[in-house]
Amino acid sequence: MKYRYLTYQELTVMNEDFSDFLYAEGFSGYDWKVLQDQHSEQALNMLSRYSDETFEKVMQSVKYLEYRSSDQLIAFECLEEDITAIGIKAPQQLQFDFTQIQSLSLVEQNFWSGFKCFKEVRPYIKNREDEVFQLIEAGHFVSSQENYRYLENLRLLNQN
Repeated sequence: MKYRYLTYQELTVMNEDFSDFLYAEGFSGYDWKVLQDQHSEQALNMLSRYSDETFEKVMQSVKYLEYRSSDQLIAFECLEEDITAIGIKAPQQLQFDFTQIQSLSLVEQNFWSGFKCFKEVRPYIKNREDEVFQLIEAGHFVSSQENYRYLENLRLLNQN
């Protein structure tokens, strides 16, 4: 298995797509229920294949990620060959929390006093989808190009 099994909640959301997958594999919903009830190896194998296919599609579609902690905000652009991280780190003496929605407006009001900006570009160590998956599992979340560009522009305006 390349990724992990979909959780019950994730599988519930994907119910219609999973039904299509079962149909393509030659199984009805009833057949699936019987396989599950028997705790069969075939059911686990099908769930494993479906989970991997689903995660692969999702990871291929992810272009931007974001990570927030109390003292830093990092936005990632996940290109085909490399990943770019742009971030802001708050000074330790400041009681600051990037997990709060209004944090960036507070940064702008503080005129970046003591904040550190950084940018890092690196090739993927593993394949792209594996690394994106690992970042998401580690607490990063899918973001938008607008959030990435906003942080990129803030960094350019206040480079230090």
